[in-house]
Amino acid sequence: MGPFSDQELVESFISGPVPEALEGLIERALKRAAGHSDNVTGVAVRWGGVETAHNTDEPVSHMLDIA
Repeated sequence: MGPFSDQELVESFISGPVPEALEGLIERALKRAAGHSDNVTGVAVRWGGVETAHNTDEPVSHMLDIA
């Protein structure tokens, strides 16, 4: 199906906190690929003061276990 549209990205990121939105997008990307992709990467940057700041002493990273 290809990359997400601008509208899909906007809808995902306004629906909740950035980490949860990004995780949902990664899961959707893997499902969209239907086994034709084994490498999906997502990066999001908090811009402005709406999101809760993270402790920058520790990097935030998630590895999803998709079965």
